[in-house]
Parts: sequence; C-alpha cells; structure tokens
Amino acid sequence: MQSGFNCDVILKVGPKEEELRAHKCVLTTRCEVFRCMFPTDTKSGMAMKENGDGTVVIRDHSPDMVAKLLEFIYTNRVHDLAKLSTAQLIDLLSLGDQYLMRPLRDLCELQAKDLISNESCVKLLSAAEKYNANFLKETCVKHIVDNMAQLIDDEGFRHEIEQCPSLALTLLRAQHMQASPSDLEPATKRRRLAMPSTHDDYDDYE
Repeated sequence: MQSGFNCDVILKVGPKEEELRAHKCVLTTRCEVFRCMFPTDTKSGMAMKENGDGTVVIRDHSPDMVAKLLEFIYTNRVHDLAKLSTAQLIDLLSLGDQYLMRPLRDLCELQAKDLISNESCVKLLSAAEKYNANFLKETCVKHIVDNMAQLIDDEGFRHEIEQCPSLALTLLRAQHMQASPSDLEPATKRRRLAMPSTHDDYDDYE
C-alpha cells in the first residue's frame, strides 16, 4: 500500500482532497462498505463498469485517520494507537462505525477508556452514543457520576452538557439510580454490556 504498486483505488480525503492509494481487492475483501462501492461481476470476477474510475471522496475525516483505517484493513493493527489524541481517536472510532469495521471500533473503545478525564469525558460520551460504542458509554457515565461533585461547578462541563440534552438526561438517570447505562434502557432493549474484545488478532474478521 505504501509503495502504491498496483493500487487501483484513490481516496481523496479531507477538504484539500489529499490522495491515499489502495488496492480494490483488499478493500472489498475486508470491508463490507467498500464491497458495496465496488461490486464485481460474479461470473467473470471483474469489476463492473459502474464502478467508475475507482475514486472515493471522503471529506468529513482527516487524512491521517483514514490512513489508520487503511492500515487496519491491511494489517489488523493500528500502529501507535496509544499516541492518538482524544479528537483523533474519536475520528477513528467514527470511521470504524461508518465503515462497519467493528474490531477497529472495539480497539478505539478500549484505547479511549484510558483517555477519560474530567476534561474529555463529555466529548467521549457524546461520541460513544453517536457511534454505538456501548462499553465506552458505560465507562464515561461511571466516571462522570463518580466525579460529579467536581464537574458540576465546571463551566466547560456545563456548557458541553447544555449542547446535548440527551446526555444530560442519561447522566441524571444514572446519578439518580446509581446504575449503569444498560439499566437505563427500556426493558426490551436491555442487554449485557461487555468489554470489547481484547484479542490482538482479528484474522477471522472479514
């Protein structure tokens, strides 16, 4: 991928449309979303003409994090994941959700757990709700409830909560009931929230 040898897909990423190159056969084998973008003729195995020129435009993510997405698709790994900032990790988490790469999303959840602080907890909770990261959501709510005495007087915390009323409701319920987010769901939607897989290898994932 890094050499660009035989690459037949160009990803134009970000507002400046920075180009990243990849191999269609790898993307479509590993990622359902790319498989839908580039369907093949099942009889000939050749890419269909409707695929166009193999260009994918991704404007709402950073080139660095899309490169991390490609790295995971190719290698089942994300190098230097622990060095990512909260904003970068949220961007990568959203890519994992958007491109249906659940193992990548799980890795981001586990790493984000170590970044939870009074300064980052609301941003991470908001991302967890938006991108279906239930383990991260539960961990963020617990941190906020446990530290509510310090957070309640923090202007930044109050401002962020005011921007998302649904988070305020979740936190009020959790604080009142001293329960996890799974206990706050309607009975028909309750399920046991488990920590995402900690397996280092996702070779079985396709």
